[in-house]
Amino acid sequence: MMHFIREQILSRRTRVAWLATGILIPTVSFVLLTSTVATSTLEVKQTLKRNFRPAYDVLVRPRDSYSPIERGRDLVAK
Repeated sequence: MMHFIREQILSRRTRVAWLATGILIPTVSFVLLTSTVATSTLEVKQTLKRNFRPAYDVLVRPRDSYSPIERGRDLVAK
């Protein structure tokens, strides 16, 4: 049986070469696309981390540090 398989491969080298090419190209393409997606995801996450800023800043002050305007308009939570 092995002799038959070896003879078929040797006698049909063109077919085997095209078959190997047909398997190799999609495999390499899949690996490259997967690595590109992983790299893009990493870059987006790093960009978001660098540029993230909350909608507002929270200011923490000591008790009873209200200005007259803040007291008059009741702008600071007690």
